[in-house]
Amino acid sequence: MNRAQIALVAGAIVLIILLYKLPRVVIENDTLVSPEETNHTFTMPEEVMQKVEQLRSSWISEENVEKKLTFADSLATMYLDYQVLDSGVWFVDYIKSTNSEGREMRIVDLLFSAFQRTSDQEEARELGERAGIEIQSLLAKYPTSSSLRNKLAMTLVVTETPMQGIQMLRELLEEYPSDQETIRNLGILSIQSGQFDRAEDRFKRLVELDSSNLEAQFYLGMSQIEQGDENGMRIMERLSQNKVNPAIRALAVEYLKN
Repeated sequence: MNRAQIALVAGAIVLIILLYKLPRVVIENDTLVSPEETNHTFTMPEEVMQKVEQLRSSWISEENVEKKLTFADSLATMYLDYQVLDSGVWFVDYIKSTNSEGREMRIVDLLFSAFQRTSDQEEARELGERAGIEIQSLLAKYPTSSSLRNKLAMTLVVTETPMQGIQMLRELLEEYPSDQETIRNLGILSIQSGQFDRAEDRFKRLVELDSSNLEAQFYLGMSQIEQGDENGMRIMERLSQNKVNPAIRALAVEYLKN
């Protein structure tokens, strides 16, 4: 398995988590609804485990600080990609403990990645809180960053004040109507809450903005199918034959089976 294939498999795992885990908080017509909870785990392929062991050996033996941090970053990424969250977060903490300049944004990205990949509600709250602290620190430096504001909003959704996060996303969309990250986040929340008509509108807009966005096509197709729209079936069948992105193809095939 080469690095590109590893990335595709990891990308598929993220989609599966978003697709099958129930929401930590459901927003329905501006009213909070308590969801049930479900957990899913994934196994790290043998080829990936071998790569991880190679990286760990390099990290242990490396004496150059910057190179050691690079190995730690790669290890954190691979562990988080495959939901080995405790090990992934351990390496994030290691990177943070070095107080190395210029890695603040990377720490935010890694912690947010861990937050996205857990299907456990309590763990999501803890990771979301940690990520939120780091994001707010960076927002003091980059207050106009829509990406940071998006991340903060998504971490707030799992707190005791979820509407604060939803409102932040709505404000972002008003400010940046074509911001794809904001539209995607609102679409994901709509899917998780079973509001497939709203999700359809979000992902249809994403496809209009970027017709090559296969993830958006997948979620658009799913939203339509869940509403009984045959157009969604046609989208999913087309994606199930896609030869460019094996991860999306595999997800479409699995979804059609179910």
